[in-house]
Amino acid sequence: MVEQDQCVYWTFLGIPDWFLSRGLGWFPFAVIPQSVVDEAPHGLSSVSVVVFLKFFGTGVHQFNFQTTGVKLRSTNGQLQNLKAILDTIMQDYEAFVKMFCTKGASGVVPCLVCDNVTKGRDVSGSAVLKDIRTAALADCKCHTKETMWKAVDDLAAFAADPDMKKYQFKDHEKARGFYHAPGSLLTNKPLRDVLDPADAIYLDWFHCLLASGGIATFHGNAFVRKMLELPGITLEVLDNFVASVQHCRTVQLPTDILQRVYNSQPDSGWKLQGSDNYLVIVALGAFVTMVLQPAGQLVEHCQCFLLLVTMLDIYYMADGALRFLDLLAASTAQHFTLFVKLYPGAFKPKLHFLHHIPRSMRKKRRNLNTLSAEKYHKWVRSYAKWAKGRHRERHAVHGLLLRHMTELSNPQNYMPIWVVKGSRAPVLTNLMRTLQLIPVDAEVEVKETGVCSARDA
Repeated sequence: MVEQDQCVYWTFLGIPDWFLSRGLGWFPFAVIPQSVVDEAPHGLSSVSVVVFLKFFGTGVHQFNFQTTGVKLRSTNGQLQNLKAILDTIMQDYEAFVKMFCTKGASGVVPCLVCDNVTKGRDVSGSAVLKDIRTAALADCKCHTKETMWKAVDDLAAFAADPDMKKYQFKDHEKARGFYHAPGSLLTNKPLRDVLDPADAIYLDWFHCLLASGGIATFHGNAFVRKMLELPGITLEVLDNFVASVQHCRTVQLPTDILQRVYNSQPDSGWKLQGSDNYLVIVALGAFVTMVLQPAGQLVEHCQCFLLLVTMLDIYYMADGALRFLDLLAASTAQHFTLFVKLYPGAFKPKLHFLHHIPRSMRKKRRNLNTLSAEKYHKWVRSYAKWAKGRHRERHAVHGLLLRHMTELSNPQNYMPIWVVKGSRAPVLTNLMRTLQLIPVDAEVEVKETGVCSARDA
């Protein structure tokens, strides 16, 4: 019942990407019923204050990760004090809207990261304001913690002004992109010593591209719509090609996937789970390179779509994507320009948000996404389904924590894994030894699923 709950996970940025990708590197903290969030004065923002204060308490005898830390015993038996700061908040944009009490993508100031990007205004005479449909990354004047705090503090001052008219106050909220919410996260003064809201924002590329109305859902549907205008191209033909593409994943897509999800309405997107959406986009990318490009068909549309495939290929490299940040930023900018030109009616603010993700990756030196952490949602559903009583969320999080601790204590979960064909195991073993990926006296064990791991002989 994740749809009715808010799940909170946390981690250390120093944990390697291969461990984060298995989900074990994300530690469950809380399962909060949506009813509790709805009853809070400012919803998720008020709940976030409580959550952050649990990690970074401001009282004399309260735990604070940044100042008191935790005691850990090292491998040599000595106690060491581990301290940590609140560095990054990574989630979908809609969650940031609720957490920071902003007007969101539908407001006049649709981007939480930018201080000068607007929507629905005539900005032709302004040297500072930029329209979200045309703003490149170089045009964006990014928020700082000072500009964010000033915006909410100004609103608090306006709200206390007895001469302020209601319509005037609403105009001030629209102009700043925030709404006045006393007691919310950004107005909490003690937490300002802990949280830098502008620096902490890390938009989740998985949601911006593939899930929850991501750009790929609109781009894929619009591109298929354009391909159907070509002679000989039907949904059945595309489905047959998509079904013929072999992926590393063992998930099998329905053979009529496009016939099921294609939306014939103009400027609409199809509805697919994020991981399935990725497989379809990659398969259609192969169709572009093998069929459309050699025939010289839909040149600009193919170029735009392959830029989307390139972006996804880089994002799916985990931290290996950090070597290709210049290519990712350039592909994102080119894709933005072509998409707006070819599919103007399908424009969504998430297309602009994609500009900021390579910048966050460069700053944090990590390629983060919610995909691995959300693997725990299925366990939350399972525990919540069978839990009884008034506090089913407690049973859910206790069960989740016990399972997580059990998995962490299993040495098998710390083994490196490669995906290969079983018949190639001896070849792979020799290759891995040559490249010094495994010790000389190690063997490669091939499992029935085709997944092999290196273990000491």
